[in-house]
Amino acid sequence: MYELWNLSGQHIGFYPSKPEDVVMKYSVLGNVYPEIQLNSNACNNSQISFNIQNPPPNTNINWSYSNNLNYVSGQNTSNLTLSTTNNNGIGWVKAVIEGIAIEKKFWIGKSYLKKDKLGSCYEPIYRISATYPDKALEFKINHNGNIQYYNGISHYEISTDNYNLQDGQATVVFVNIRNNCGWSQSYPITIAKPTLCDCGYDNPGCGGSEGPPTQLNLDLTKIFIYPNPSSDMVKINIGNSETKLIQIVNNVGKIINEINVDKHFIKLNISNYANGLYFFKFFTKDGIKVKKMIIAH
Repeated sequence: MYELWNLSGQHIGFYPSKPEDVVMKYSVLGNVYPEIQLNSNACNNSQISFNIQNPPPNTNINWSYSNNLNYVSGQNTSNLTLSTTNNNGIGWVKAVIEGIAIEKKFWIGKSYLKKDKLGSCYEPIYRISATYPDKALEFKINHNGNIQYYNGISHYEISTDNYNLQDGQATVVFVNIRNNCGWSQSYPITIAKPTLCDCGYDNPGCGGSEGPPTQLNLDLTKIFIYPNPSSDMVKINIGNSETKLIQIVNNVGKIINEINVDKHFIKLNISNYANGLYFFKFFTKDGIKVKKMIIAH
């Protein structure tokens, strides 16, 4: 049990929780709780100022701050001035008013890049953001000299579909982030498209130990043929479609090949097939499914 007073000296009463919860009681009594306001951009090698909004009258304020900041003036007042160093990173200031501490964290300098990988193993999405997302004002994306700018967003997402990557292919994009202190350095981001085998999708054909991972967001009854177009070798993954027979038909309706299926993953040599459009017919438990394939040597 705690006996509490607010910052104006009004007695709140007995309170069964922690003293920090005085914030709620302070608001209930109609007083606005003090907050720290950052009044300038926290860029490298510059002075930044803070002030306490709605401070209680006639109260000394004891300031403390992170070790990447240097004191200039304002201790024991509601206005504090500090200087930054040449190091980017998170900074903080803390004000203690009548035994109650309030704190503000903020980013110093140009943005650092943060990369998160979302989506599934086979269909990854790369989310690019600033270390402090609210400080990202603009993104610059450079892929093979093709530069695009995106502003007014807190993050930018890149998928393998952006660059038409086929299974097993990868590419590199360079990303810069602008905040109020200017443009960051250029960060290289590798965008890679795994194969189904890389994701452990097909246990018998790929040597996976436990079959498809739970995060793989694919319908296991789907059938995949890749790469498409192909020139010499076609990979066929039939998943759990229970396919018993595959017919390969050319563009005039002639059956070129028939394959009796006894496994989930098949490699088919098509180096002796003529160039053109082919239809792969899969005889499954749910009927016939047809996939188109272009062969171009």
